[in-house]
Amino acid sequence: MASVIDLTLVLSDLIVAALNGLNWIPVVVFSLLIGVIQSQKTAYLIKALLATGLALIINALWPLAFGLTPVLPDPLAIETQIQTALMFVAAFLIIRFLCVIKNTISLTPKKKAEV
Repeated sequence: MASVIDLTLVLSDLIVAALNGLNWIPVVVFSLLIGVIQSQKTAYLIKALLATGLALIINALWPLAFGLTPVLPDPLAIETQIQTALMFVAAFLIIRFLCVIKNTISLTPKKKAEV
């Protein structure tokens, strides 16, 4: 029973560390751009994957703007995997929401099925 409690505490510490180290700005910016520019109703997963990939690249190369060495994330670290999953979910939800809003606001009427 003690090992289950220890595992739960370690996982909760990893989740807290992942949330504290997560940079939301790149994923929100890229998701907003992709959601506004690409308003097709398909391929939400591909668009979210693209936004997440671009956000990961920006997060890794961000220290170069200040003259430091780039920080490449360790793909085997659980914290990095949690951060990547959270960024993917955020990108998917933002892109989906923007596409729904853009298609709702558009002035083109929907085509009715002919019988």
